[in-house]
Amino acid sequence: MITVDKKLVYDWVGGNEWLFKTINSLDGDPTYNSLMVFLTNLAEHTNFPLFSVAIIGYALLDFTFRKMTKRGGAKHSLVVWIGILSVFAASYAVDGLAVKLLKDYFSYPRPYVVFGPQDIHMLADAKMGDDHHSFPSGHASFITVFVASIWPILAGKGPLIGVFLIFAVCWSRIAMGMHFPSDVIGGTLVSFVIVLMVRFFLYSLFSKLFKWKC
Repeated sequence: MITVDKKLVYDWVGGNEWLFKTINSLDGDPTYNSLMVFLTNLAEHTNFPLFSVAIIGYALLDFTFRKMTKRGGAKHSLVVWIGILSVFAASYAVDGLAVKLLKDYFSYPRPYVVFGPQDIHMLADAKMGDDHHSFPSGHASFITVFVASIWPILAGKGPLIGVFLIFAVCWSRIAMGMHFPSDVIGGTLVSFVIVLMVRFFLYSLFSKLFKWKC
């Protein structure tokens, strides 16, 4: 049985609710609200097929460009992309199960349950039966899985953009009135660890079976 000092670890002795109210109170400008909704919709786990297609499309473009320009490394590039797509798919499956189990286990109430919907800014309707599934954030988890999965190929400002994307989605979930800061931080940390574990397992497996160096 897992025991957690909720008041300290999750509530931050009141800091979790204070930070939520501070961020959530920024609601009001239509452009800002639309951006928050867009970021939340972007990080829906149901978008997994679209993100997968994007990875495959970029991989094929990269492979084709290397072949046409004779830059070299095309074969290795393809192996790297196979590794990334495999990590993304496997992490998505493992993470989805982990998030569901954690949500059911902790059953922490969402902000609109704690404060009442009339006392916070909500930019979306609450889903039936989802009132006590606040921790961890599934949206924060999914976008973290994506960014962490493609991390090995990010170059230049790529890592910074990836981190900013995770931060932006996490912020949007608080602005939407759906999660506390602890929820999005928890989702990010859980998913980051899962991707690291999945990558280590798959890359080791590929190395032993196919001598691939992803």
